[in-house]
Amino acid sequence: MAEPALIVPSGCRHCGVEERTHYTRYATTDEHGNPLPGHQYVQPTQEQIKARMNARASQEEATDGR
Repeated sequence: MAEPALIVPSGCRHCGVEERTHYTRYATTDEHGNPLPGHQYVQPTQEQIKARMNARASQEEATDGR
């Protein structure tokens, strides 16, 4: 089974993809499944960053406890 990708706190506001690889991908949906035809990287809000940091910490705890 493949390792799940780690959540990127500073990822795009719309799709969560990190800025340095954002332009090499084509995001078709956001994290809620809403359609997103190609878009430019947009900095996430402070609330999104905090929520993603908490989600990443939970994700890391879950994978460490295997």
